[in-house]
Amino acid sequence: MIDEKLLVTTQNGVETIDPEQVEKLVAMKQAKEEDYKNFESEVREVILNLMAKYGTVVIKSQNYTVSKVSPADKVEFDEEKFLLETSEDILSVFVDVIEEKTFDEEAFKNEHPDLYEQYVKTNYISHVNTKKLAKTFPAIYDRYTTTIKSDRAPTIRIVGNKK
Repeated sequence: MIDEKLLVTTQNGVETIDPEQVEKLVAMKQAKEEDYKNFESEVREVILNLMAKYGTVVIKSQNYTVSKVSPADKVEFDEEKFLLETSEDILSVFVDVIEEKTFDEEAFKNEHPDLYEQYVKTNYISHVNTKKLAKTFPAIYDRYTTTIKSDRAPTIRIVGNKK
């Protein structure tokens, strides 16, 4: 506990808060926070190193579960290349085509305000169902996929167990 009397000073017979003592107290608090952060980092590093050394992914105790968390690699699918190079048979199964209509409002206003349908434009948007493609034809999916290895280090997650 902090003794409040240590933060009070008397000036001209009047008690007041001593700014220097408050500053010292706040500095102590910040130092303890920094010490805690360093301690926490050290604990995590030691546990992670031991988990790697012993090939452990999860540690369960009575009160906590510690799990190794490996960052996921990024997977990019080249949809444009897939659409250009793949046969119609495959595309018809794995590509959803969405019809989108846009309206050329400026031309409509200038030329024929009463002829809406004449100025409606139709666009088609294609979307590859990559989950379905990967499951059904993994070789085709892999041909258009690039995996970018994560450059982040593994870490651990510490969770309190429910009682």
